[in-house]
This record gives sequence, C-alpha cells and structure tokens, in this order.
Amino acid sequence: MQQVKGLGPFAAELVVVRGANAPDALPHHERRLDAEIAERYGPGRTLADVSQAWRPYRTWAAVHLRAARAAHRRDLRPLSHPVRPDTLSGHALNR
Repeated sequence: MQQVKGLGPFAAELVVVRGANAPDALPHHERRLDAEIAERYGPGRTLADVSQAWRPYRTWAAVHLRAARAAHRRDLRPLSHPVRPDTLSGHALNR
C-alpha cells in the first residue's frame, strides 16, 4: 500500500482500517495526532494512554482529532496549495 507515490504510513493505515471497517483500531504513524494528544491531554500523554476511553470507536476519535488539528493548525497543506471549500463538500469529515 505504501508503494503508491504520496501515500505515507498514516494514510496507508487509514485506508486499511477504514477499508476493513475496523472502528476500534488506532493509527501508529501520525505525528499530527501525537501532537494533538499532547496539546489536549498534556505533555507526556500518549495515544495509547488516552485512547482506552474511546473504545469501541478509537478509529473515529483519532480521525476526528487529526481533522480538528488540521482545521485549527492548517498544517496538512502548505499555503501554496490552499484547500478550496467547494472541493470538500462531499468529504466524509464534512458530513
């Protein structure tokens, strides 16, 4: 899966997890998610520490936190490639 150009470890995990319809799996390769956990739960807290409370929907909680970080930090795309709101209308996170 990661041999596809532009598909990193987190994206590969997400494709597999969502494709397998596994709502209680966690990504282990997402630095933005780790940063969001530290910001919301405090330094030194890990995804493994806080995610037990999210069972049985850890996948969706992780996706939500990653999307929230992107929305607030705009760190998923460089400013030279802004996201146009009209291109996101059918995106799953906007439903």
